[in-house]
Amino acid sequence: MTTQEIISAIGLIGLGGLLKGVLDFFIADRKRKSETKHQFKEIRYKSIILLCYAYINFNKEVTTLVVHRPDINSRERLFNELLDKGLKVWKEIMSGSSLKKSPLPPFRKGELPNLNFRH
Repeated sequence: MTTQEIISAIGLIGLGGLLKGVLDFFIADRKRKSETKHQFKEIRYKSIILLCYAYINFNKEVTTLVVHRPDINSRERLFNELLDKGLKVWKEIMSGSSLKKSPLPPFRKGELPNLNFRH
């Protein structure tokens, strides 16, 4: 091997290590962003579940609800808040920005579920 071939081989090894480092950085960054988004969704869904619980047991949970959310002072206001959050989640699922395999039945894009129910 000539000196030029040795230098080229050492350069290729160095570039390979550099390329691996760059790819590892981008993969880790993408994974971190995905985990952050997942944690945000988990917190949001837990808050929706807690609001549903407060709606069902409104008389027992009204003081806790007023402490944490002073803008919600009636059962109707809580229902409107839940409806608003539910529609936002539904729009996210329908737009495809959420999980691709949804456990919900398939609907045509832009179609909303039947929300004619009594509370």
